[in-house]
Amino acid sequence: MMEPLSEDALDRLRRLGGEAFLGKMLDLFLAFGAEKVREASDAWQRQDRVAVGKAAHALKSSAANVGALRVQQLAAAIEERAGAGMELGELVAELTAAFQVVRPLLEALRSSSASAPDDPR
Repeated sequence: MMEPLSEDALDRLRRLGGEAFLGKMLDLFLAFGAEKVREASDAWQRQDRVAVGKAAHALKSSAANVGALRVQQLAAAIEERAGAGMELGELVAELTAAFQVVRPLLEALRSSSASAPDDPR
């Protein structure tokens, strides 16, 4: 099974701007990611493939930035399948579940980065 988070991606963010920057990026992803997962799910309920694909596309690169590997992988698969007219229901459900797995991990990282000194490596 794939690890839910990429330590390499998180370390890259730390190197770019320290713990404060990492915290800001995590905050952005937690809010934006939740919104895009909800948009994808809502769009699938309406059978709106275009909106599902757009939400997945936006989520894909955002997830990559914070190292949310499974979320990124599922978003990419959804985007591809939405454009090809393939079944999406199971993938959208998996995306929602994957985000629910990674959310508390990122929230815990966010809490620890907020209390850590801002020392870029």
